[in-house]
Amino acid sequence: FKDGKGHCYAPGYEKEAANRQDWEWLMERQFEKDKAFSALDQCIDQQIREIGKPSFKHKLIVGIPAPIKGQKDWGSIGHQMDFSKPEDCIEACKWYIDRFLDRYQKEGYKHLDLEGFYWVPESDAPYTDILVQVGDYIRSKNMRLFWIPTGELLALITGKLTNSISPIFNLITFSQKPSVTSGWMLLVPLQRVPIWVLKWNLMKALLRMQKTANGKG
Repeated sequence: FKDGKGHCYAPGYEKEAANRQDWEWLMERQFEKDKAFSALDQCIDQQIREIGKPSFKHKLIVGIPAPIKGQKDWGSIGHQMDFSKPEDCIEACKWYIDRFLDRYQKEGYKHLDLEGFYWVPESDAPYTDILVQVGDYIRSKNMRLFWIPTGELLALITGKLTNSISPIFNLITFSQKPSVTSGWMLLVPLQRVPIWVLKWNLMKALLRMQKTANGKG
């Protein structure tokens, strides 16, 4: 998740952290005419003329920049942002979400339906102090927050998860701990969804892991 100019929008992609100007460039790039959302909307419009109009709109899940913890040169929103402070990280995320939603509404795409936002970092480690608040804010906008955790979700299943992430995965409990520890990923929508949905997805992942361990997958 980077701009191709040496700046990253999530930890580990480049050496330099993106600043406010880079975040604004990312948004402008996504809304640029004949690119990204605009191009997709036009493409669907063209296909409708050939195969007819579907009964639904195309769902969008858009990645949002993650504040790089410790960054102090991001810029200002009323005051200078210091990303060593959780409150500034949350404020920057809210600022981006608000601007994005406002711009999306103004564009008035005919065939696109914004479903929610995607949190890019796969580890919660630097963000346990802001993830729940960011997710709650997105849900307050009638949107969904999506995340693909790796180590944290596996640790949850094996019973090794620390309490720091429990507010996010507090809907699931297991009576037995699986012994398989091979790597895997699972898309989890961070919202209050029925427990059976989460259990069903987790059990599918566990079955895949077991098949791999038995040499069948």
